[in-house]
Order: sequence, then structure tokens, then C-alpha cells
Amino acid sequence: CSTSCSECTYYKYRTEKKLDLLIVSSSSDILKFLSENDMSPTFHVRLTDSGYNCSAILEHFKPDFLILDLGIGFKRAQIIIEYFLSDPRVPYTKLIITHKTEKIPFEIDFKHTNIFGLIPLPFTTGQLLEFINSEDTSYRQIK
Repeated sequence: CSTSCSECTYYKYRTEKKLDLLIVSSSSDILKFLSENDMSPTFHVRLTDSGYNCSAILEHFKPDFLILDLGIGFKRAQIIIEYFLSDPRVPYTKLIITHKTEKIPFEIDFKHTNIFGLIPLPFTTGQLLEFINSEDTSYRQIK
């Protein structure tokens, strides 16, 4: 770059912009998280509980991150992941998978450029933001 970050228009836009999140979950943990955490200073949030509604929302809302709670059911989650990774409408959206345990009964390719990582439930707004902003990628995969 020819200028410093503090002088860069694009850098200012990205650091001052709220992150757009689409959360796919039917879990009471996510609903509790949303009700207990004021996400408005940091995130714009849309919430849905199905793959069909997720696809409909993606028609007009282009989130920075899609947070998929595996609590919706492993088979449903696997289908959503498959469709999401092939959806040309959201080429830059990153997938964050969340679940109560790190044990998942199907393979996830964490090397895929659109899969950001796994964050265990429950988490706070601060933990989610730290997870997104962290340069340490070691915990962005199933161990």
C-alpha cells in the first residue's frame, strides 16, 4: 500500500462497518445469546431456523458471516453447508459453525476458503468478535 491504514478509505470503511450476520438455528442457546447480548454496536443480525428461509434471506441480504448451529440437526446442517458452499450469491460470506460439542458426525473441509471455523456454544458477543478478528487460526478447526 502507498498509504498507512489510518489514511486508507477502504480500511476505514471495513473497520467502522458493522458486521452482517445470518444465524441459522432453532436452539434456545442462540436465542438466549441474542437476548442477553446487545449486538447492535457490532453486528447486524438476521435469524432463521431453516435452510429454505436462509436461502430466501440470502437473496437480499449478503452477510459477512453465516453462523450455522448444528443443533438444527446434523443432516439438515450438512445440506445447508453443501448448498452454501456452492451458492454464487455469497462468494465472500464466511461460514462459522457452532455446536455444544466439537464432535461432529460428518466431515467438514476446514481448508475450504469459505469455512471460517468452529466456535462452541455458548459464546458471548465479545468471544464471537475475538474469534472473528483473531489471527490465530488454530482453534478455527475441530481438534
